Amino acid sequence: MIEPSRGRRLRTASRRPKSGITSQQIPEMNLGKISHSSLRAAYDGAREDFMKIWISVEGLEKILAWAASIDPTINWENRFAHQCDSCRFLFEDEQVGSVIREHYRERLTDVLVSRALVSAV
Repeated sequence: MIEPSRGRRLRTASRRPKSGITSQQIPEMNLGKISHSSLRAAYDGAREDFMKIWISVEGLEKILAWAASIDPTINWENRFAHQCDSCRFLFEDEQVGSVIREHYRERLTDVLVSRALVSAV
């Protein structure tokens, strides 16, 4: 079964500084260590990571809007100057993480069908 970030728990906000390349600050966005596997294996694993698929198919704003429709206390609109900030929020905000963990199956079929349609073109 496909689960968000291959079953890894979405994290709560960390206390480290928010500078540098955002994707390096989000462990779920890293492909892995090629010293432990091949680059091909890391790439193939990332292609099956539901969160990466969902982000590429629907985009960050649509996912955050969906999460906020389930939990209206999620305050995300007009907060971010860049999509990297939205991505960090998606992975680090506990409320967003809770909604995704509890409800992602509601989006699973639509997201995977959309991916298959895009891949078929």
